[in-house]
Order: sequence, then C-alpha cells, then structure tokens
Amino acid sequence: MYAKCGLLAKSHEIFNKIPLRDVALWNALITGYVDGGRGEDVMLLLEEMKCDGISANSVTFVGILKAWGGIRCIEKGQSTQSEIVKKGLDSDPLICNSLVDLYAKCGFHSTARELFNRFLNRDIVTWNTLIGGYVECGYIEDAFDSFDQMQNEGISLNGITSVGLLKACSSVGFLGRGKEIHVEVAKKGLEIEAIVMGSLVDMYAKCGALSEAQEMFERNVARDVVSWTSLISGYAEHVDGERALTCFEQMQGEGVTPNAVTLICALKACSTIGAPEKGKIIHAEIERQGLLESDIVVGNSLVDMYARCGLLVKAQKVLEELHDQNVITWNALISGYTQHDECHEALNCLHRMQIVGICPNMITFICILRACGHMGALNKGKQIHREIVSRSLLEKNSDLVNALVDMYAKCGALEKAQEVFDKLLVRDAVSWNALIAGYAEHDYSKEALRCFEEMQFEGVLPDSIAVACVLKACAHLGAFRKGQEIYNTVVKTRALKMNPFIRTTMIDLYGKGGSLDKGLSINRIDHFMNKTEECSLDKYLSVDPFDHFKGDKTDSMMLKMACDVLHHIGVVPGSKDDYTKSLHVLQCLCENDGCVKHVIASENIIPSLVRLSANDCGLRQEAISLLDVLATDQECQVIIFQ
Repeated sequence: MYAKCGLLAKSHEIFNKIPLRDVALWNALITGYVDGGRGEDVMLLLEEMKCDGISANSVTFVGILKAWGGIRCIEKGQSTQSEIVKKGLDSDPLICNSLVDLYAKCGFHSTARELFNRFLNRDIVTWNTLIGGYVECGYIEDAFDSFDQMQNEGISLNGITSVGLLKACSSVGFLGRGKEIHVEVAKKGLEIEAIVMGSLVDMYAKCGALSEAQEMFERNVARDVVSWTSLISGYAEHVDGERALTCFEQMQGEGVTPNAVTLICALKACSTIGAPEKGKIIHAEIERQGLLESDIVVGNSLVDMYARCGLLVKAQKVLEELHDQNVITWNALISGYTQHDECHEALNCLHRMQIVGICPNMITFICILRACGHMGALNKGKQIHREIVSRSLLEKNSDLVNALVDMYAKCGALEKAQEVFDKLLVRDAVSWNALIAGYAEHDYSKEALRCFEEMQFEGVLPDSIAVACVLKACAHLGAFRKGQEIYNTVVKTRALKMNPFIRTTMIDLYGKGGSLDKGLSINRIDHFMNKTEECSLDKYLSVDPFDHFKGDKTDSMMLKMACDVLHHIGVVPGSKDDYTKSLHVLQCLCENDGCVKHVIASENIIPSLVRLSANDCGLRQEAISLLDVLATDQECQVIIFQ
C-alpha cells in the first residue's frame, strides 16, 4: 500500500521489519521503486533479494526490465534478458512485452521489432508496447505503420493506443491523422475515458485547432490541471494570449491549482500580449508554491516575461534572486535589453554572465551581435566574431552567420559583411535582407540593386524588407523607372502584401520623381485596403465601402481611389457571383455622393466590367442598374452593351 502511494521510505521501513520475506513482498517493493521513478535503486534491491536467497520470477523480471527501460540502461537490460533465457521464461507474454518495451525505449527499434515479430500471440498489450516505444523515441511514421498493421490483423485500438497515437500527432502537428484517430475513438466509445479526452484536447491544441480543443475540453467531465494546461498552452503557443489568460483565470475559479507547466504557459501568454500586471499576479502564485527555489524553468520564464514586457529592472531583480541560473536565464535578460534598445546593458549582462562562470551559447551571441549592430559597436562585434570562430560555432549555423552579416552591415563595415555573406553555403531571405539593407542604409544603392537581382537569380523570393530596401535604393539613385518596375512585378502582382515600409518608400520614390500624386494614390489605396482588413470583395460587401472616407473632406482623388482599389486587387472576376459583388461595390460607392458618379463613370474599369457582366454572365439587369445610378444616358448604354 505504502509503495503504491509513493511513500517508498515508509514502505521500505515496514518491509525491513518483516522476518520472512517471500518473492511477492520483494516484487511489491521493486514495483514501488520502479513506478516511483527510482529505477536506479533497483540494482541494490536485487542484491538484497539474492542475499535473502529469493529467486526472481516473471513478475520480478517485468519490474526489472521496466526499471532498465526507464533509465535507458540497455546493458543491464541485455544482462537481465540473458538471465531470463537461462530460466526459460522468455516465452512468457508479460516478459516478451517488457523486452519489446525495453529495446524500444532505449532506441534499439530493429531489435524491438525483431522480438515483436517472433511472438505468435500478439495482443493489444504487445502492440501498445511497440507503438508506445516508437512514439516515445520520436519514430512517428513507424508508430502509425504499426497501428495500420495492427488494424489489418483485426485488433482494435483501446484507450492506451489512442493516447499514444494522439501524442504522436501532437508532437509533429499531424492534425489530419489526429482527426482520423478521433473518429476511431468515437466509434469505440472511448470518449468517456478522461485520459483519452485529455489527449484529444492536447492534440487539437498543439495542432492549432483551438475551437476543436475547446469543444473537447468542454465535453470532458474530468477537467483536471493537465487538461486545463493543454488548452492554455494551445492558446499561448498560437498567439492568443488573451484567451490563454482567460482560461487560466477560469481554471483557478473552478478550484484547480496550476502546476509549473500551467504557470509557464500563462507567463508566455503575458509576454505575448504585453500584460505585466497579470504577470505579477502569476509571479505571486509562483512564490506561494515555492517554485522559484525548485524549478529553474519557471524562474527562466518569469525573467523572460518581465524582460519582454519591458520591466527590465524587475527582470534583473528576479534573476539575481534565483537560486539557480543557467545560460537560458541570462539569454532572457540579454534579449530583453536588446529588444528594448538598452544595448549597453545587454553587453554588461554578457560580462557579468561570464564572470559567474556561465558560458554564452549561440542565442547569447545572436542577441549580443544585434546589440552591437544597434549601437554601431564594430570593435565589440569583431571581438564577439573572434570568440565565435574560436569555439567553432559558425559551422552549419546559418542564424549566427546571418547575425554577423547584419551586425557588420549595420555598422557600415560592408566589405566585411559581404565577406561573411559569401562564405554562407545556403543564403536565405534573412541573409540577403541583412546585406541589401546594409547597402541601402549606407547609400551603396547600386550594390543593393545588384544583391536584389542576385537574390532572385538564386531563386530566393524577396520579402517586404528586401523590396522596401531596394525601392529606397532606387529613390536614392533616381532610378524611378526601375523602382516602378520592381513595384509592378513584386507588389502589384500580389506576390507581396503592401505594408507601411513599401508604401513609404514608393511615396518617396514618386515624390523624388515628380509624381507625388501617384504616391498619394498608393497611400490611399493601401489605407482603404487595410481598413477593410483583406483585399477581397466579401469584405467590401460586409461594410459600407464609402464609410472609410467619413470624417475626411472627399475630393475627386479620394473618390477615384475606390475604382483604383478594385483594379489594384485584380477585379477580373471569374464567376457570376464575383461580377455581382463587383457591381454591388461600385453601386454602393455611387449612391453615397452625387459627385462620385462623374469620377467613377470616367474609369475604364466600369465599361469593361459592365460589358462582361451583361454579355458573359447574364447580369444585364444588374449592369443597367449600375448605369442608372451613374445617370448614364441610353446612347451610352447601347455602346457599352455592343
């Protein structure tokens, strides 16, 4: 009883007082130690058992094999297997399952499979053992292949199978396969098992299907801390910090005490939405549970939360009060200082970290290089570069190389940036952006254009950063036609969504080229598109299109923009429904103000759209309605419908 309740010291104390101890008593004690995570102590128990003259039986060997699997000790496992064979117990089903489990957990999957294939009477326990071993070691495809084979042999999954497979789906984001398992679970009536429902919540949450996770959670009668944590973690991981914190508060309201993992997820949610006040409440709960003295991961998460929220003095104080610190603790603080432009403090942290004997890692160096770039601290950056090289950290580490390129580029050491860049085996968008931005920022505009063209030649698609930088270079060079060409190719074709950086550089480009009206038109188009959230006709129909101009004195350029927007989003509708929506949008715009009619009627998009609508889609009446609103005369209608 004491052993099963985890009170091993008390259990052992009572055990030692028993004068005649048989194999059943020894098995109970060994099983208690194994289940309590004390597998390393089993060897001493076996020695004592032998001194008592007690021989191990099948149950003993099952416990021993589980112990060796738990501590991943294959050598002791193989020795125990030899002893099992000598005693002729290797055909015992329980021992066979335990051997498969041992080899699977220790990573010897071919041996586990070989033993498995020898079994003539493979039951659900045997299959669960193999599948569970594969899942635990990350062999997800093998786990599902085994599951498929199990079903082909006519064996149905049970709760343990479901939990293992759902865990596999969670670990790699196999949402589709997870839904298939859910269907099987429902067919077998396994949704009544709390552990299965908890696994479903976890799978959906980790795969980002948060509405399904919420639904499973609400159907789960036994909502324990594990289920709550799965849901909170899902919201926090998928950047919905508000919902994560709402769930955290609901959990406490239902009387469920958060554990360390729950608190870590809640702190992450606070970081995501910048909610330090809620973070302080969680900090108080952490201190109440005494976790800062015993759990370094919780401490690190607390430092990270304060640092990301900009409470850097508080983050520093928490770090100094932690009983244990590691490189992750210091990285959280250094990253916070860098993120909030307190770069001198970031460098001071590096110095103090090394004084206390903690060695910086790749993440530390990336943060410090970013700080050097912001400060223009070229000499310190070079020093860090030398330390990185001396520790051979650059090999196969593109993130660190990109950080070096960025640091040298920001500091104006463009030859050095190019030199480091040229040594990269794989150059991604981040690498190119750092170099292009450096050249553009320091007015080496021709070099920026050259890099932009080489980037595309190597098959790397430019992102908004690269485009904004190269447009800036075009403006500096006076290469207005080249800038317009890049804009038309990359942005106007919808390969990239317009953003403030691109918009600003295009306005600058047009302004320097003497075409400020075009720049303002782009600005207004982008403003209209951002107001409607997405460039889709559905969005236009869900709001009053003209409503976005209220509060501004409408002039002809602003009104003209409505048609520019339709053209900009590529209104060449592909279905009758699309044409109907397009006509509706234009009609709504026309009906809002009399002077709009003249502006919109002059647009070339109107006749072509109306003609296509009337002739190709059978929307003649809708087209005439639009023309009626435009007050177009009968003669004009005849021309349009020819």
